[in-house]
Amino acid sequence: MKVIKLTIDTNLVNVKNSLPSMNTLERWEVEGKVTLIGTERLRMETENHPKQTKKLIP
Repeated sequence: MKVIKLTIDTNLVNVKNSLPSMNTLERWEVEGKVTLIGTERLRMETENHPKQTKKLIP
């Protein structure tokens, strides 16, 4: 099975689990169906926000 890689940006850091589509994507990642990738820019934009940094996708 081919795994799909998706790049996310700051708007999609799902800290409060309030984004239904991201909840689905995160579940699919756990199931091995997709790989979520955060960019270096995402890390830079969230480095001063501990909750977002903790939730970042490697």
